[in-house]
Amino acid sequence: MTGSKKYKLFSTNSALANGEKPICAFYQSEQGCTKGDACKFSHGTTTSVQPKQQSNLKDDAASIISSESSSVPSDDDSSADGDLKIEDLKKFVKKRDAPSSSTPGAGTAGENAREKKKARRSNASTPFTKPPVKSSTPSAKPNPFLPPGSRPTTPSAAKEKGLASFTSPPSEKKKKKERTTKSSPAPTAATTPASVSNGTSSSFALNLGLPIVSFSVSGGVGASVSQKICDPKEVLPLSTQLGKKWKDLVQLTRSHPRYESSYRFSQTAEESDGWVRAKAFGSWCAAFPQSIAIDCEMCATKCPQTNTVNNSALCRLSVINGDNPSEVLIDTLVKPDWPVSDYRSRINGIKEEHLAEVQFTLKHAQEFMQALCSNETVIIGHAVHNDLEALKMEHYCCVDSAFILKVKDEEHSCPSLKDSAKTLFGKDMPEIHDSVNDARVSLECVEHYLEKEGKVDPIIRSVRSNDRHKLFIHRIPKVCTVEHISAMIQQYTFIVPSTVEPIEFSSNGYGKTYVVFESAKHSYLAFDTIKATARPDKTGKLQKRVYLRNSEYVQIRQMMKPRIAKSSRSDSGDEA
Repeated sequence: MTGSKKYKLFSTNSALANGEKPICAFYQSEQGCTKGDACKFSHGTTTSVQPKQQSNLKDDAASIISSESSSVPSDDDSSADGDLKIEDLKKFVKKRDAPSSSTPGAGTAGENAREKKKARRSNASTPFTKPPVKSSTPSAKPNPFLPPGSRPTTPSAAKEKGLASFTSPPSEKKKKKERTTKSSPAPTAATTPASVSNGTSSSFALNLGLPIVSFSVSGGVGASVSQKICDPKEVLPLSTQLGKKWKDLVQLTRSHPRYESSYRFSQTAEESDGWVRAKAFGSWCAAFPQSIAIDCEMCATKCPQTNTVNNSALCRLSVINGDNPSEVLIDTLVKPDWPVSDYRSRINGIKEEHLAEVQFTLKHAQEFMQALCSNETVIIGHAVHNDLEALKMEHYCCVDSAFILKVKDEEHSCPSLKDSAKTLFGKDMPEIHDSVNDARVSLECVEHYLEKEGKVDPIIRSVRSNDRHKLFIHRIPKVCTVEHISAMIQQYTFIVPSTVEPIEFSSNGYGKTYVVFESAKHSYLAFDTIKATARPDKTGKLQKRVYLRNSEYVQIRQMMKPRIAKSSRSDSGDEA
């Protein structure tokens, strides 16, 4: 024990016998005594050990070091001239306060305390208590549907039965969007503009310097009234006489039962970035059109890094002046951000070669809309929420012809634009969509509604021959794929469908698709074979629920009402 000390002790018997003070052991050490003249021991030189030169410490430092301490700094920690530096003093105090290793159990306790402190710091630096375990799930998604006739079970019951418990994939961390509100409506031109067609787009659009690529398919301002409304969902077109014309139809659109679920842009914008919003009405836009009619063509794209699919990627934008329908404000193709997985040429006529050299992007489209629109600009269209979602534009001052016109005998259904044009004007819409024509027709429909003060004939829904071959599946969660739907149909009906169309997911998180069979008889037989209760939806069409393992369900619906379906069966008896 004494071998670890840095000084030597002397016997005081001879000194006490002569009436002398005992020799100071610290004075005889290499470090010397810090008490100086105040030390109660003698600083004699009776031994051969030479005292160290007295350290010139300050009073506060001297008060910290005790002459009765059994620990002193080593020679390596002291300076060459014997003075103790502040750094050495700190080390000494730390060493003094630490538990002595010579005390039984003290070293172990100190080490345990340090280990616990170190562990706490380590836990605070990472949210994981254990390293994440690699999933052994194969790359192919397992079938999320329950066997035929099964009902959903709780997670614990599913575990006991050995069933996989499926949950919707975790959504990406919500990103707080940056709503762009530009102080000047002058967008930046592209670095290398493509060839610009002057055929249809207005001088307003062309003067913005955007790389517009036109595409075609053959075949008076009143006094300003300020609105003190904070919620953009409540803005009405009240600042101009041209805008006030549409106020009642904007409110009628908002009163539709499907409005809240369709125009949920604020929730969607919180889940993804890149959304924009128009600036407040002001003198900067008083001379601009106060109403516009738009239509967009979309394609399907796929991210090469994450394999995320976007079924509503913008590939064409057409905007008509609502105050002067003959003027096309812009008509241009749009280059999607991700590689195109389905051009949908059968619907929009756009092919790969049409988009190959296009430089006009979604951001250019947003810049144009922000340069043109205020929060009071009335945007007119048919199911226009789909167009705004493709544009990633949050706007609520809308007139939607799909929500204003009614379907005959189906109060809550939305008519197609094709059926609306046929019923109201006797027009036949082309099979290939032309966004300029579609925007004009939707504008004509709502203008007709205004002129007739709402007294228009209900739209007659056309029945296409291939509709009898289909079943409509909706409320599809994102965990499902086309392969899952096809396998489920075969498992529940023992009938192999001809095809399952791509699932289109909307902003509410659920998708829809059509399952096409070889004949109408096959589709009716498939629906009847599903062991579930058939209930009518709001339109009177029968549908059945099929449950997934995570207690979610999809709805499988017939394309026509029972009485129509019954007559169609008799008409299609030879279509086996």
